[in-house]
Amino acid sequence: MSSIRVCAITFDWYPFDPLVRRTSEAIVNAGHIAEVISLRRPGEKRYEVCDGVHIHRLPMDRGFGRSLPVTVVNWCWFLLLAALTVTRLHLKHAYNVIHVHNMPDFLVFSAVIPKLLGAKIILHVQDASPELMGTKAKGPLRKRLVKLASWQERISTAFADHVITVGWPFEELLLKRGVPAEKITKILNSADPKFFPPSRRPPSHSDTPEEKGSFIVMYYGTIAERSGVDTAIRAVALARPTVPQLCLKIKGRGEYITALEQLAAELGISDSVEFLSSSPSS
Repeated sequence: MSSIRVCAITFDWYPFDPLVRRTSEAIVNAGHIAEVISLRRPGEKRYEVCDGVHIHRLPMDRGFGRSLPVTVVNWCWFLLLAALTVTRLHLKHAYNVIHVHNMPDFLVFSAVIPKLLGAKIILHVQDASPELMGTKAKGPLRKRLVKLASWQERISTAFADHVITVGWPFEELLLKRGVPAEKITKILNSADPKFFPPSRRPPSHSDTPEEKGSFIVMYYGTIAERSGVDTAIRAVALARPTVPQLCLKIKGRGEYITALEQLAAELGISDSVEFLSSSPSS
């Protein structure tokens, strides 16, 4: 079988984004060609090859906790830059597949010309746009913005040849919104087993509070109010009398970190909740 050429487009850093990295490296390991169009942080190379993946970085960065208007403007500017880049690269060496990771969904339209020239488009839904917009938007325009988010999700999923979701909750939402079942594939965003072999697993703990050693619960992902990490912190406060060695470690990015730190302090469990650094350089 001849090699296929796949280009991923993500409004994030590479190789920092684990999902984009794992899918791209899986393509390379299968004997195919993988390229990525991503953001570029200060000091990063405009182009490089990382573990066999060709990375094309655009002169943009991103932040967390920015206002919704600023975020949307950044999405639109990245859409334009990504469209110019993927079109130029496609004309140089045609892609078989363009793999677009949301947010935003409408980033799939950066691949209009490659699609017209025969490339297949995949939309990878890592977050549901209407629900996300419902948590971010405030004030009297909230309902209109949610409707706008629903509309752009609908036309984006219609434009894509196939849609991948990271779990059944998103799959159910898309099915309710009219995306055909045969157009959706569910692939869990699980940990890479090569980094977690059985030999590295800690010994199991007994149910007695006298059991020595720590019992670590790990959260890794976006730290936003909608993620529900506050529920995990409250659960630690309830469970610690029974499991005093319990420790919750939180590693991720987002605007909700300060609020979670304050919650842990209010519950008196700051010593049982650890916030780990999460940045492309770490």
